[in-house]
Amino acid sequence: MIKKLYKQAYNFERQTLQLDVCNDEMSVIDLDKLSERLATDEDDIEILLKPNERQLSHLVDEKHNWVADIDPLLFLDMTTFGLKHIQEILDAAQPLNVYKSDKAQDNMVVHPSLSIDKETGQIEGHEGRHRAAAVHLAGGKYYRIGLKLRTESRSHGISAMPWIWIGQFNGKRFDIKSLIAKNKIKIIDTTVQKDYWR
Repeated sequence: MIKKLYKQAYNFERQTLQLDVCNDEMSVIDLDKLSERLATDEDDIEILLKPNERQLSHLVDEKHNWVADIDPLLFLDMTTFGLKHIQEILDAAQPLNVYKSDKAQDNMVVHPSLSIDKETGQIEGHEGRHRAAAVHLAGGKYYRIGLKLRTESRSHGISAMPWIWIGQFNGKRFDIKSLIAKNKIKIIDTTVQKDYWR
């Protein structure tokens, strides 16, 4: 089992390296059309671990700018030192039903998230790696997170997003337009609202 999971992570590493070389091709995506397409793609997404009400309040209170669905293994790639670290988190993660239990949900106040420097694209903070690992191990295609720009405003539109992100610990470059085009990331809300799930 461990060997198989490590191979998945290795294959993902190769994929991200390939994505890095197609920046020029992806830079011509029209942002308005992209925004429209993303908004209409939400219906076919199954989220295995939905945020609870307190997490949604946290999302607003902490001034997150957007909500996104992301490949859980991509989330781990962005927030770890490398393949060995990813494997350690996959090994340490509890089964998904543990995170979905009433007891766990009572203690889960912080929304899964990434904090990104608006100017450099550097990922500066994260929350929810073990939950992402649990979603991945359960076969989930997407993991719901908040995206927060390092800025005082919560009203930035999608055009304010830095389109190259830098891994929090590994220094890898992630071409976000390319990842969106490949359905590894879906921006589903650019105006975070308190009543998002109601």
